[in-house]
Order: sequence, then C-alpha cells, then structure tokens
Amino acid sequence: DAVKADPAFSSKTWEPLTKAMSMLLTGGNSKALTEQAKLIMFSDALCKLEKLRKGRIMEARPRKGEDGETEIKPKHPFLYANESEVDPNLQRAIIQEFMEEDNSGASRAFVLSKAARDLLRLQILLIALRAYGWTLKLDIMEAQLNIDSKELQSYTRQLGCKSASGGKNPSVKLDLQGKPLAAFLPEIRARAKRAKAKE
Repeated sequence: DAVKADPAFSSKTWEPLTKAMSMLLTGGNSKALTEQAKLIMFSDALCKLEKLRKGRIMEARPRKGEDGETEIKPKHPFLYANESEVDPNLQRAIIQEFMEEDNSGASRAFVLSKAARDLLRLQILLIALRAYGWTLKLDIMEAQLNIDSKELQSYTRQLGCKSASGGKNPSVKLDLQGKPLAAFLPEIRARAKRAKAKE
C-alpha cells in the first residue's frame, strides 16, 4: 500500500476518506499507484482545511529566543494543520488558492468563505470520484464532510453526477463519456455558479 508504506503513516492523523481510499492502492502498475497515492495525499490536505469550522487562520506570533528578548518570526506564519500532518509549503499553496487574506483585525488572517468551502468540497468529491473509478458511495463522503445526504446530493448534481444505486447506501456516477475530465470542467463551473445564484 503506497500510503501505508510511509514510515510515518501510523503516527499521522489521517482523514476517514484518506483511509478509505488508501485501501484501493493494491496491485497494478507502480507508477500509476504512486500517482494515485499523491492524489489521495492531496485530498487529505484539502479535507483538513475543509474541517476548519471557524474558517479562519490567524498569523502565528513570533516566539522569544534563548535570550528571552529576541523575537524569532515563525518560518510558516499561516498553517491550518500540524507540520507533521501536511507539508507547510503545500498548506501555503492551498491557503492561497482557497482562502482570502483579512487585514481588518489586529493580526493578519486568512478566511475561508462559504463559496470557497463549496469549491473545496467539489474538489474533494472529484478526487474521490476519480479514485473510485467515477462511481462513489455517498456514505463515504457524508462521514468525511459531516453533511446530510440532501446537501451532499446538491454537490454531486453540480458535478453532473447521476444516481447509480439507491437504498440505504446510495451511490452516484459521473459519466465522462470517454472524454477527459478537463472537457467537463467548464460545464461543472457553470452549474456551480447557477447553484450559488439560487441560494
């Protein structure tokens, strides 16, 4: 298992979705497995930001040096997860992509808007759909995103997913019709905008 091969696997706090998707990393081409493992790790980093319920990251304060007077600025002033959980450079890139800087208070901060959180969830859903061969059981995502089935189905509709199975554990499918995902992204973005306009 490519993720579990990480010597720090047992010491890290992995997201439920990460644990579920890591079970897919068995057999097959090693290069393909490595690429899929990277995607799963990226998803884990996104999931940790999505769980930031207050939606705000405050700038870390300088710490005192050994002399008790010198102030040492933090190397990474904005983090939403422990450095051992998510690489700080990856955190910085994700923060810049999804969050907005807020200088209205005494300290600098980054905030995650409702619209940005929605985009974050859509990105996580797309990664999960890809990992599971474009057919996804919804209970996996409900557990990760901590949202009800109605809200989750709203997100899947924005992605263009159709129902694949019902019952107590329904699943959805994204039919790419043999085309690359990139061909559907403009349509997905347009649906997301229409959904936000109705709110």
